[in-house]
Amino acid sequence: MVILGITQPQPESNTAKIWAIGTTALERPEVYMRWVKASIQIIETFGKQFERLENVVHEKNKKAIRYLRHLDFEFTEPAVTIKNEVFLPFHKTAVKVQA
Repeated sequence: MVILGITQPQPESNTAKIWAIGTTALERPEVYMRWVKASIQIIETFGKQFERLENVVHEKNKKAIRYLRHLDFEFTEPAVTIKNEVFLPFHKTAVKVQA
């Protein structure tokens, strides 16, 4: 099971924080790949509302980093330290198609 959403929309910059939390069921390859495919569609929907999705991920959370890379999120420097823990900023910018 997975829950995914956005929070703290910043209308003036058209940016939102994206987040997700999942269970260990995602460790099964067939479940993981279905989740990646579903995530692509969800993120495209968010991209219609916001030009930029961003957040941070703990540097040791290798599974989440792999997931974000599958979804073409970009990682940027510098890392952020929160309560003596290191987090990596990531973002994805929506591509708007002109009519």
